[in-house]
Amino acid sequence: MNANKAFEPAAAGHPGQLARAVDQLLEAADWNEFDSTFRVGGGDIQAIVDANIVRLFMNPAGETRHLDVFELSTKRPDAQDYLTTFTAAAGEFMFLCKELKISGETRQLWKNPARIAPVHAEEMLLAIQHAARDARTFFDKEGVEAKARVEIEKLQAELPQFTKLNDDKQLQRVTEVTAALGRLFGPLLQLERYTSLLKSGDLAALAGHSLSTEQVLRPPYDLVEPWATALLHHKQHAPRTSKTPPSVAAANDARALVQVLLLNETARMAGGKLRFVLISTDEGLHAVFKDFFDKGKVQGAPDRAAYVMRRPLQFGPMFNLRDMPNGFSERQPFERLKKSLQSAQKTVASSEGKVPLDASTISGIRDDWDSAMRTASVICSALAVRRFEALFRQLCSIRPGPEGIGALVALQERMLGQFEAGYLALDVQGLLANVAAAQERGSRAPGL
Repeated sequence: MNANKAFEPAAAGHPGQLARAVDQLLEAADWNEFDSTFRVGGGDIQAIVDANIVRLFMNPAGETRHLDVFELSTKRPDAQDYLTTFTAAAGEFMFLCKELKISGETRQLWKNPARIAPVHAEEMLLAIQHAARDARTFFDKEGVEAKARVEIEKLQAELPQFTKLNDDKQLQRVTEVTAALGRLFGPLLQLERYTSLLKSGDLAALAGHSLSTEQVLRPPYDLVEPWATALLHHKQHAPRTSKTPPSVAAANDARALVQVLLLNETARMAGGKLRFVLISTDEGLHAVFKDFFDKGKVQGAPDRAAYVMRRPLQFGPMFNLRDMPNGFSERQPFERLKKSLQSAQKTVASSEGKVPLDASTISGIRDDWDSAMRTASVICSALAVRRFEALFRQLCSIRPGPEGIGALVALQERMLGQFEAGYLALDVQGLLANVAAAQERGSRAPGL
């Protein structure tokens, strides 16, 4: 594919959801390869995430649609289980700024933590407040305590085994553990994932970046206004997905996008060894940006280095695990998917997008994607639940019986109380700054 040309739909003119899904997979594979090539060549990419990506990370079970391109959750009874694990793993990859061993392979996507723009941090705060409210309501429901004994016994039976990799029952175990945790803790699991993201230093404020000048943080109105107008027009003609008024949402997204564009242009002028990308699930934002880019309204276009928008699909595990473990018996699905996508890309490139992919090719890619996604979910199952290790240890110490129920209720209340006291009352930008300052002090401690 031409390195100076933004991705074009692989099956332009194809009717049907299957063809659109193949387009999305080809796009994800293409951008993943583009970014990987840049990093291998010595480049660095600074990821910026919007509030929707933080929501996906907090609640993967509720956000699987962003990676379920073939809508398998509506067609296959067991799909939701492995889709949840797959989405959770993709969420981990989007924030993977430290080396982590995944099934014997060390991976790290970013050199620095993902950042979030001020306006999107405020949106994130609203999502956190809603999750905390839902958690309090969840614990007020009757019957939660009555079910706890059974759930604890299930967890204690599964936990000693769930970290074993390359096991046919691995995904089933993680699914059962995750479901049991959900029944025991409900929305509190979302808050636990959010706090772990902050405590680990995997998310930071955009304002703290060295290139975030006053002009970046307060971009000129004439730069923001064209984007805000186009985004508002799109939002007014699209289904409502948020309670935020369209005009406010459009202004917020426009401001954040301009900030990323200014940072990317500054980095390009400084030598081009650093790029900024904005990861978002907002299809309106993606559509408007592509329209502006194709019309040459983005600084640096048509150079693909100036294309800053990314979707979460490209962070699916199968795109980010370079080598399968030698002992893993089901590595073939990855190879089949890779060959299917490469073949489709060649077909599209040779005809310049004019020859549509035939129905058998499309359905074959769908089946290869489903198989690869199941395999990736097994390989990355421990990754998907790694944020709950401390919670697992606490649950393992609880004894079955009346005392155990009391201990569980006390744990639930303590977790929620600590969150409400330590996180909910803080402004998000202030919280991110406080976490960053604490980590900086720790890194300078004597003897480290």
